[in-house]
Amino acid sequence: MQNESYGVTEKTINQSEFLNHIEELQREGYTIIDSGISNEDLDIIQNKVLECKNLYDNKYEANFLESIDESNTVRAPFLLDPIFLDICFNNRLLEFITLVMGDNFILNQQNVIINPSGNKYNQIYWHRDLPYQHFTSSRPLAINALFCLNDFTIENGCTKVLPGSHLFESFPSDNYINSTQRKIESLRGNYLVLDSMVYHAGSQNTSKFNRVGINNVFSIPLIKRQIEVREKDFDYELSEYKKLHKEKLLNFSTPQSVTEFLNER
Repeated sequence: MQNESYGVTEKTINQSEFLNHIEELQREGYTIIDSGISNEDLDIIQNKVLECKNLYDNKYEANFLESIDESNTVRAPFLLDPIFLDICFNNRLLEFITLVMGDNFILNQQNVIINPSGNKYNQIYWHRDLPYQHFTSSRPLAINALFCLNDFTIENGCTKVLPGSHLFESFPSDNYINSTQRKIESLRGNYLVLDSMVYHAGSQNTSKFNRVGINNVFSIPLIKRQIEVREKDFDYELSEYKKLHKEKLLNFSTPQSVTEFLNER
């Protein structure tokens, strides 16, 4: 249906599937993209998450992680298994991120986030993925793509969003939050893509099963990574395929000396 108007001299023209998503991201602060990953591969990824969670708990000690409220998170899982690089460098996702941010962006962080069944969940509070920041920008400084490893439903604690909150500096009032928040349901295998400055939160999981997401944050290189990594930090040898993305994965770290700065030029 043609939407009639008057007094309009500029209008966004939709030319492809992704441009529809781009407009939604710009105006609402979020959109949903299909990864194109098959159910068989999703099952493999699900098993890898369980394996990596066990490795992570053993490496960093489960009791210690629980004591600092980190028991439902795996930080930088791509260091443990290359399958997580396939998730953050998914072709469809990269195409979309490039359309939004151009070519000059990095993988800022990747975390497995578990919303436990019936238990306390530290992501239930409203936040931006660039926390403690109160400003707006004409283009996204960072974008996070939350990969849904289960169907995200209201019952299992799907993500809540305050639409358009990336366009305003301050956190809105309680009345506005209560009347405007949206619970975003999404199918397994989708990415829930957010402008990292949009306020969002998880919901309480009242189902019988954990809800699992893998959050991938892409940022401009000026924003420092959550965890700086070097090639020696990987538990496996980076293949030639993975090295195609080495620039976005490893480069742009802060030089440790003038010599290192000059060599990187």
